[in-house]
Amino acid sequence: MPYTLREMMRTGPFQELQVIAGKEGLDNPIRYVGVLEAPDSVDFVKEYEFVLTTGYVFSNQTERMMEMIRKLHEHGAAALGIKMFRYVQTIPEEAKKLADEYRFPIFFIPNKYSWHELILPMILNISATGSEEGVFYQDYDQLIYGMQHSQTIYDFISRAGELLQKPLLLLNRMTGDMLQYPSDYQLPVREAGQWLKLLADGQGRLLQNGKVRYCRPRAAVADESADGGGRERERGFLADSLTGFLAMELQMPEYQYLILWDSPEPGNINQFNYLVYSLMLVSESMQNRRRMQKNLILQKGLDLQGIFLENRPEESRMEAMGVAFGETSAWTPALVRFAGKDGRMEERISIYNPVVVRLLEQLSQKRGIHGFTDKEGRLHLLILLGDNTWKARELLAASRKICAGVMKTVQGYFPDLTVQMTVGRWGSGWEGVKIRHEELCHTVESGKSQSVEAGLLHIHDMGMGVFLANPQVRTYLDEFLEEYFEPLEELGPEVREHVVEAVDTYIRAGFNTREAARLLDVHHNTVRNRLEQFVTLTGLDLKQSEDLLMLLIYLQNR
Repeated sequence: MPYTLREMMRTGPFQELQVIAGKEGLDNPIRYVGVLEAPDSVDFVKEYEFVLTTGYVFSNQTERMMEMIRKLHEHGAAALGIKMFRYVQTIPEEAKKLADEYRFPIFFIPNKYSWHELILPMILNISATGSEEGVFYQDYDQLIYGMQHSQTIYDFISRAGELLQKPLLLLNRMTGDMLQYPSDYQLPVREAGQWLKLLADGQGRLLQNGKVRYCRPRAAVADESADGGGRERERGFLADSLTGFLAMELQMPEYQYLILWDSPEPGNINQFNYLVYSLMLVSESMQNRRRMQKNLILQKGLDLQGIFLENRPEESRMEAMGVAFGETSAWTPALVRFAGKDGRMEERISIYNPVVVRLLEQLSQKRGIHGFTDKEGRLHLLILLGDNTWKARELLAASRKICAGVMKTVQGYFPDLTVQMTVGRWGSGWEGVKIRHEELCHTVESGKSQSVEAGLLHIHDMGMGVFLANPQVRTYLDEFLEEYFEPLEELGPEVREHVVEAVDTYIRAGFNTREAARLLDVHHNTVRNRLEQFVTLTGLDLKQSEDLLMLLIYLQNR
């Protein structure tokens, strides 16, 4: 049974095509599909061809459009599909009447579809119609559905392999990594090196514009070794099967080849074309998925940057991107700083750097972590720990374990850089996580050393330093301390440093004047004079616990 326009409109992207004229011709069969963008191309149109165009050849000129419809009708074309609103704004009534008279359908095609997204499934439907496999549009829908609902690459090839009933293999030619579905299927070729040898051996022929290669290992020859065992070997590996396979190159960092095992011979035209175009669709879907993920990571990073660093109220739109900080979940922020020889981290650690995008993609897929960068070349991560009903020690243990793994992953992407990761306290809900993130940033920025030292640090281990770095506490504390220590701050820099140094050393020496003098390499009377000067200026008594606590906080915040 021929593949018709009416059947075409039942599935996939064709469901969005609108019939503008010639509805009586929807039972026209389709045997070919082509793109027409030059005036003389119409002379090469075949009978039953679905012709696609942007309309550039007639560009809103009624007479040219009608002449094109006449010639297409004379050549027996199946239909004309026009991308509207680019070169053609409307279809004149005269053209519609002519198409109705010829029973020649004219379709409106949404601009969002590329020609490739329409041509590939249409050719596959044409090839598969009448074969044992049935019309491909049903499989096309399921492949598209699988792409949209797959969380990982393996999930996607599993759906595709199950639908096509053929083993699928992904191969990385750099690392030799392989991903196979079904995972327990025993392929005759088991090593990455053997696959690469087959692919590089010049076997097979290229099909479909050079994108798909059909390969079949050369016939095995008897091993004429001295033992006379008669083993079969195939120039570099033992050939257990002469089964053919289809191979296609991928433009992906993880894998560079997609292989479909157990392909029929090219002579079996319907079944062979079905699998060739299926492989092209799987490949295109995987790479589209990759591009979609990159775009999602980029947009998510920019939006989180606006929310956490610029206080833009855009939390509601983040749920559509899979970002939600529930009130029952515990999340902890982490701030990753980098240092390298060139010192220009703001260019390298950027959401626009593909390496950063791949890192955030891996963290998102494997650990559910969200992240973004800032203008200073730092990486901000939001890490899910667990349920906020857990006890504090359980959350802390989870934080230490998870963040150690995250630190290792980050360092793996930037092996030439010094990486320092500081982990904050946990919070729940958008507001709770934002507060913890702000606290973390203030804690890191208020640190005495701004140099980046490799390692993992939890601000839980900083004790009172976290409390003192809290913005609300810090504001109040600065005003409070000013009342006591302003006279000290008004001294000349050298005198002030001598006084503060004497007080600090006196405390560390166990309130022993002579020991403090020894540590400072001065006379003990000098220490006494400086201590008296401090007491006179501030009015504090170092023997009182409240005054001593205030002094320690002052020293901590200098």
